[in-house]
Amino acid sequence: AACQASTSDSEAHHGRVGGQAGVAPDPERVVNGWTLEFNLYCALKAFRAGAYEEFCAILNVITAVLSRPYVDTEEIGQKLLIIQFLSKFESDVMSLESVMAILDQMKAEFSLCEDIFQDVRETVVKQAVAESIKS
Repeated sequence: AACQASTSDSEAHHGRVGGQAGVAPDPERVVNGWTLEFNLYCALKAFRAGAYEEFCAILNVITAVLSRPYVDTEEIGQKLLIIQFLSKFESDVMSLESVMAILDQMKAEFSLCEDIFQDVRETVVKQAVAESIKS
């Protein structure tokens, strides 16, 4: 089943509020940051366990929290990219272009070697071809 919620680029950054040096963050932003961290952890755990309905339900929570202000960190941004990438495989229609765009964004954010990204790219393309042959 396709996930109804999606952490697309515009959604992933809507409501994002960076911290200002020396200024105490608003409690709502702090709690929303914690909520995001917890739900990102839960989403990854559900995906690894193959609990796809649970993964999709958690994506709905993440999407809702992203519409509110939250304390942003580099780690949250990276985790959102990973969840966004994984959510593309949960949808009924996997757009190769959108997956590749997310992969390129991940390459820029993470310090992994080129070989790993080439392997992932090749695997994604192979999966897209296999899916198109099935249908």
